[in-house]
Amino acid sequence: MNGPPNPKATTSQKHSKGKDSFIFRKKEQLLDSANRHFSNEESLLVLEVNPQGLEDDLVLEQIHGAQEAFPHLYRSLPRKNVIRQFSLQKGPLGFAFKPDVTS
Repeated sequence: MNGPPNPKATTSQKHSKGKDSFIFRKKEQLLDSANRHFSNEESLLVLEVNPQGLEDDLVLEQIHGAQEAFPHLYRSLPRKNVIRQFSLQKGPLGFAFKPDVTS
């Protein structure tokens, strides 16, 4: 992955069919993954995360079909690292951010 870690990474968690958690450095990664892997869901819980203190536990992994490696966190996410949370809703064309969600 190019450049320094994003000071505000985004994480997505889905618990309806198990416990899945993913960390994304860019909103485009989140949308691509949401539309590719969670198309049967109507909404996803998204957490904006400050990765400070998580760097040693983030593992960059290449996902099949993805252009960039995705950081994965293989431990629990401390609540203190959560900056905010919001629901990502699926629209007629799939998951997309509302205009007010820009980072």
